[in-house]
Amino acid sequence: MLNSSKLAAFVYVNGTKYRLLQRYTNYWVLYDMQLSQAVHLLNQLVVSGERSTVFLQKYVKDHNQLSVSKIAAETYLLAGTMAELKQAEQHLKTVHGITSEWQIRYLPLKSAADR
Repeated sequence: MLNSSKLAAFVYVNGTKYRLLQRYTNYWVLYDMQLSQAVHLLNQLVVSGERSTVFLQKYVKDHNQLSVSKIAAETYLLAGTMAELKQAEQHLKTVHGITSEWQIRYLPLKSAADR
């Protein structure tokens, strides 16, 4: 779940609170306060559930800018801009039996030169 307002200092992603540092079209930079580590919120949403195939076929037909890749049975990776995915997430919340999870990547604690 991704909740934010235009001036939000914090966002909730997959039920965890992060500090919002920067927004870009295809990712956001967040800060995990519990681990004291920077995070990239990727422009990828994993969608799963019994009705995910039918829902995504209909949704992507109307929103063809999104790409869909099958990961496993009834599990898909939805990719697009952050704005497109936030919109898709809102629609997913209305469909019973489908779950979604944003993909995040923790950034290295040390630069390659420091290793």
